[in-house]
Amino acid sequence: MEIRIRVTTERMQELVTVDEYIALEEGKVRGVKEVVSNFMVDENGNYIPKSKADKIIGSLKLGEIANISNQFIGAAMEAAGTSPKLPETSTKPTSES
Repeated sequence: MEIRIRVTTERMQELVTVDEYIALEEGKVRGVKEVVSNFMVDENGNYIPKSKADKIIGSLKLGEIANISNQFIGAAMEAAGTSPKLPETSTKPTSES
C-alpha cells in the first residue's frame, strides 16, 4: 500500500501536540503513528480521516514505519523551510504597572 503525506506548517501547528512531536523526534513508533495520521492523503490529495489513517498505519509492518517516518520528517522540514519551529513569542510584559 502506498501512503501519501501532505504536510503544511499550518496543519502542523494546529494538530500536532508537543508530546506527539517529541515522541516523533525520539523515533517512537506511537509518536510516528499519532503525528503522521494527521497528514495522510488519498490519491486526490485530500486528507483522510485520522481514524482511517490510524488503522492504515497500524497495519504496517515494522520495516515500513521507518520509511513513513523519514518521508514525514522530510516533508515537515520542506514545509517549514528547514525544520519545524515554534512560533516566536516575546517575554516582555504586555503592560507596565
